[in-house]
Amino acid sequence: MRRTVEFLLVAALVAIGVSEDVLEAAAGAIVLVLLASAFEGRAQRSAGPGAWLAAQEVAGLAGICVVIGATDGLGSPALILLAPAAALTGARRQGGPLAVSLLLALAAVAGACALSGGPAFGDAAGTAAVAAAATLAVALLSSHLAHADRGIRADAVLDPLTGLLNRGALDARMIELRGQAALDDLPLSIVLSDLDALAQINAVHGLEAGDEVLAGAAEAMRRSLRTFELLYRLGGDEFLLVLPGASPAEAAHLAERLRDAVATARPAGQEITASFGVAGGSGAGLQFGALLAEADVALYAAKADGGDTVRTAGGDLAADGGPVPQPA
Repeated sequence: MRRTVEFLLVAALVAIGVSEDVLEAAAGAIVLVLLASAFEGRAQRSAGPGAWLAAQEVAGLAGICVVIGATDGLGSPALILLAPAAALTGARRQGGPLAVSLLLALAAVAGACALSGGPAFGDAAGTAAVAAAATLAVALLSSHLAHADRGIRADAVLDPLTGLLNRGALDARMIELRGQAALDDLPLSIVLSDLDALAQINAVHGLEAGDEVLAGAAEAMRRSLRTFELLYRLGGDEFLLVLPGASPAEAAHLAERLRDAVATARPAGQEITASFGVAGGSGAGLQFGALLAEADVALYAAKADGGDTVRTAGGDLAADGGPVPQPA
């Protein structure tokens, strides 16, 4: 959609340049708008996109200001192009950052109008007020709608108690990972876990305390993961970690780290531990349901061993990649 808006802006600048006989200004403006598009592309590939996105907004606005300054300022047909530019800014920002961006944009436009030699602000106060009001209204409405859309999307895939991804997000992810497994034959491992004795905390201290413990344990695990290692809450006190490209031995190492994180966290001042079951597979025949069932069996074995431990499907690997000690 953003690309479409940029194309329409370029088309409008061409039309204004032809009709107002300011082809050089229009050409410069088009270069600036195209440069803004390039900045946005760079932002999408950058680890720190903030500066690139700011440059994109400045370049796009500068293109419009060039045409405004070349075509009678407050009488310029290019004033209407502030609306889509404001909409793009509003879709990205809200609150204080949006207010700062809009004030700077309006100041830049006012400067372009003052330098144009067109009607003075005193002679065209109504036009200036309408342009400013329309720009602000479009930006605020765009910001509100974008914020609401992001909230709806987050509600659809995030668990409200823990902030982790939910089962709906997992289902979509597994469809993607099955396709990848069929193509590249890389391993996929999962780690299934649940908290030990959470029911006792609920019974003794109440459900509210239990929720605090659950959320704290989830946060402890999340902090032990890298950004691309995604943890899901399946429901209740059950969690799932999906690790594309990881072998069961590697997944067991990570599960041990999560086990230690939960054991030392003491969320809400309560001692709590977790048990973990690991399973893995690869290739076109990979079935998530079967993988989950294997991890569940391993988790049951961890529970049967007293909890606070890691077990793998088949019982052939421990967290250090060696044999799992069998209970006497």
